[in-house]
Amino acid sequence: MKIRKRILSSILALLILPVTLSGTATAAAPKVSVDESAYVNLDYYGTPTNINIVKSCNLNGNQQFTDYGEYEKVSNMSNNVVPTMKNGAVSWNLNNYKGRFYYECTPKKGTVVLPWNVDVSYSLNGTPIAASKLVGASGLIQIDVKVTPNTKANMYYRNNMLLQMQTIVDMSKASSVDAPGAQVQTIGNKKIILFAALPGEKDTFTLRIGTNSFETDGILLTMVPGTLSQLQDVKDLKDNIDTFRDSMNSIYDSTNALLQTAENMQSGLSRAKSGLSSLDRANSNISVSKDSLFDKSETALADLSKVASNTAAMIPHINEGENAIEDLNYDLNAMTKTIESTKTELEKYKASIKNVQDDIEELRDVVKDVNSKSDERDELLQRTRSDIEDMQADLENLSDSSSDLSNKLNAVSSDISTLSDAMKSVSGELSGIAEKYLQGIENEELKKVLMALYSNIQQMLSYVDSTLSDLAAACDSTSELLDQTSDISENGKDYLNTVNSSISLIEDYFEDFDRANEVTDDMLSEQSEILSNTSSLLTKSETLIDNISAVNDTANKYKSSSIKALQDMGTLLDSMTKGLNSSQNFLSSFESVLKNSSGDISQGNSDMLKGLIGVLKQSLEGIKSVPTMRKANDSIKSTADKEIDKFENENRLLYLDPKAELISFTSSKNPSPRSIQVILRTQEINKDSGNENITNADSDAQDKGVLYRIIRVFVKLKQAVVSAFSDINQ
Repeated sequence: MKIRKRILSSILALLILPVTLSGTATAAAPKVSVDESAYVNLDYYGTPTNINIVKSCNLNGNQQFTDYGEYEKVSNMSNNVVPTMKNGAVSWNLNNYKGRFYYECTPKKGTVVLPWNVDVSYSLNGTPIAASKLVGASGLIQIDVKVTPNTKANMYYRNNMLLQMQTIVDMSKASSVDAPGAQVQTIGNKKIILFAALPGEKDTFTLRIGTNSFETDGILLTMVPGTLSQLQDVKDLKDNIDTFRDSMNSIYDSTNALLQTAENMQSGLSRAKSGLSSLDRANSNISVSKDSLFDKSETALADLSKVASNTAAMIPHINEGENAIEDLNYDLNAMTKTIESTKTELEKYKASIKNVQDDIEELRDVVKDVNSKSDERDELLQRTRSDIEDMQADLENLSDSSSDLSNKLNAVSSDISTLSDAMKSVSGELSGIAEKYLQGIENEELKKVLMALYSNIQQMLSYVDSTLSDLAAACDSTSELLDQTSDISENGKDYLNTVNSSISLIEDYFEDFDRANEVTDDMLSEQSEILSNTSSLLTKSETLIDNISAVNDTANKYKSSSIKALQDMGTLLDSMTKGLNSSQNFLSSFESVLKNSSGDISQGNSDMLKGLIGVLKQSLEGIKSVPTMRKANDSIKSTADKEIDKFENENRLLYLDPKAELISFTSSKNPSPRSIQVILRTQEINKDSGNENITNADSDAQDKGVLYRIIRVFVKLKQAVVSAFSDINQ
């Protein structure tokens, strides 16, 4: 802190020297250039009692110009010309005047607001005391000058004005001097005490003097703008700090988003893990039950073969039925002729009808035997379809879980990539800042603190980058496993869809077969009824003999359609037989494939599911560390914000802009002055004490010019500063 104060005091001293001397401004169209100096008289305790502003003008050939401000009075310090004052404007008409022109303005109360408020207190041997009682006092005198930034001042003054306090102690009249944090220079038997404050900085300057007879010419304070070109680095530093803070905030927001995503994945990963565990158990159950399924499939295939054989056996009966219809029609025609010709053959015909009825009943028994197998067949197909639906549901759940997990992994991978790029950008910016500014810091303690902070941030960035790399690798591995899971799931769906389609086809075949049986049974039933009626007709031949001709005509009418129906049924049964044989061959081959591959499929599913469960378990374990990472992320941002805010709150140095235009003390309407400065002095404490106006430092030197009078105010201070810097260079 002491070193920093000394450096700032040196800078301020250098700033004061060029401010008090005017240069020559150049412009395409010369205008009046002005240097403004505000002289402020303070009482013992730092309260302003009088403010005067001296304006030094380089006319640059102009004889008329206007100044703006709210003034109590305006005094010409160069000649006898009286200005015209109206509505806050002071107009000068200087006929044939050459050289620099000086005039003094006394602003109205409250129109000039200084960037600092000053509060001075005194104590003697540790006891507070009134300043007027210190004249000739003996003991340890302590003077505390408290400077507080004035928030009502113009923002330019608050951001760009530097404060320096200086006083000279005659060591021939003092036994000791103590000024903590000040720059102390010795010139003969004089000690020059210099304090400094940055823009917007609040500070207390403490001066302790041991003396037998105390007196002082007052405390001198100066406020000047920081316009050295070297101070441009301060503005660049402010821009870099703002860039660093923005980047830090981006990293903080991105990291929090990534960590939030990871936390949000926890429930999904837990569900995925639970789902995979269920699939693993289902895979085990399927593996255990496969032998039983294969046994049932053997039985189903055997039954299917029997059904095909029985269906094939029905074809000759259908052909025989066709022949029977031909014969029946022929016999019916012959019978009709016989009945019509004679009734003697009725008994023989009844016997023939009885034989035909017996044949029909036997045929119906065969049909019933076939139908008795349909319930067992339907039950087997239903169980097979139920097992396939269960397997399809399990595969759908696996596919949904894999897809959900894959989407979240893709989001995490994208966030990791974005965050990694931001981390690399911050690391590069930190390296540039450290390389650019650490070399220019002469305070070793400050440099060590900044280097330690830089090292800690780099280590934390490296740790976060390593963690992100591990997370990216884990996401890639998990994504590959999910791709394999998706392929297996899709293949399983294809297999099950094929089996399901085959079963549906088989069911269609059996439905057609059942409908054919029903038609055949109905037809045989009708034929039996016809024969019964025919028998009844024979017994009632006397009544029905007249209707025989009509019956014969009806039989002749439906002969061709009946034969066609039997032919179509034969074709249907032939197709069903071929379909059943093909289905039996396919299911046999499918069963063989399942038997040969069941071990590999079961083991592959088991290994894959166990691997995925392990990966998800490790991912869940990793997510448990997210709160720690979030806490570390908050700590980094909090520390960086705290350190930057602390420096910005202590002062407004980072807002200093050496290229900003100067602002007139009296009015914003005035052009930018070439230089501005504020000189403040507290009331003297001596036997001849009086709060003399510091603008009248040399009242009897009017004939020597106003420049001489102004310079006399600072002549001793300049000599002391030059001597002090000469000692430093040596």
